[in-house]
Amino acid sequence: MNFLVFSRFYCTKWLEENRWESIFCIAAIVMSLLAGLALWVTAQEHAAAVMALDSARERSLGNLPTQLPPSTQLPQAQTFPKFESAKFTAQFHATALDIGLAFDEIAYTLEQGNQPYARYRLTSSVKAEYHQIRRFIAALAVSLPNTELDSVRCIRESATTGRLACDLAFSAFFART
Repeated sequence: MNFLVFSRFYCTKWLEENRWESIFCIAAIVMSLLAGLALWVTAQEHAAAVMALDSARERSLGNLPTQLPPSTQLPQAQTFPKFESAKFTAQFHATALDIGLAFDEIAYTLEQGNQPYARYRLTSSVKAEYHQIRRFIAALAVSLPNTELDSVRCIRESATTGRLACDLAFSAFFART
């Protein structure tokens, strides 16, 4: 009890002697508390929104069929074209030239496993603008429909240019011979 009387006396004395400083200190404390409260409320609202999105996603995923519809399933091997390496690579390069891409490097690998189809993997390096890469991938889907994009990894050559150095990986599927 004695400590409270002692503290009250000296706090009152300091407040009377340093009126402006005490007003600024109290105002800073109140503003800090209000800012902390605002951050806490924002974090709570964000957490509630994330939980609502997660529950909506779970509800929508619960309605998904266990088997893909026939239009999205991988076609049977007999619907794939016959493997003709020269024709395929010529079409691949023609599509790139139409867009204005010049590949730095391309590697081809033919995989014939236990699947009813053959997989022809292409890995390439190219330096181009973003819109050229995007247009090439879209054009390739039209000109070679049995070819799928496996991966894209791009880095910007420098902070001042828009050119990207990209590694592209594709898989083309063919009827097994």
